Amino acid sequence: MRVGPLAQVRNVEFRHQRAEHLDETGYDLVYARFLLTHLGEPHQTLGAMVNAVRPGGVVVVEDVEFSATCCFPPHAAFERFVRWACETQRRRGADPDLGPRLPGLFRDAGLAEAAMHLAQVPVYRLEEKKPFFDSTMLQIRNAVLAEGVATAEEFDATYAAFQALTDEPDSICAMPRVWQVWGYKR
Repeated sequence: MRVGPLAQVRNVEFRHQRAEHLDETGYDLVYARFLLTHLGEPHQTLGAMVNAVRPGGVVVVEDVEFSATCCFPPHAAFERFVRWACETQRRRGADPDLGPRLPGLFRDAGLAEAAMHLAQVPVYRLEEKKPFFDSTMLQIRNAVLAEGVATAEEFDATYAAFQALTDEPDSICAMPRVWQVWGYKR
């Protein structure tokens, strides 16, 4: 059943597959968002995406530069949160700052005319989105502790300071920088 603005489009077919297991070919477009940053071998998955697209087709990837997450005014607890999140991901084989590497990965994968756009959105007053930021920090707690990035006491003290930051009505937070990169298969 087609709904929304694509309801009248008859020449578009959407398929959902695991990117690292793409075995079909002939796609006009292969797209991944916030995927490669979580993988130990992102170049292999990008290679599978390139193989799946037809000559002249497009590969599009959007991924993050998590260490570019920031707040104003600067706050030590927020900076620890970002540092701990990045270190935990690295210890688990991910690359939280993959975004800036995407143009080089595209080149290495043989994609031509790679282009990019850099976005730093959304930006929030922390008070408006406090539940989002608080829950994000709490969600990484077990992983941070399991990887030995911080002790329970350090984490809990930082979380309390982080909550004080989110209570400040004029505090601002910018989510991770998002690198949007696309290229064409020759």
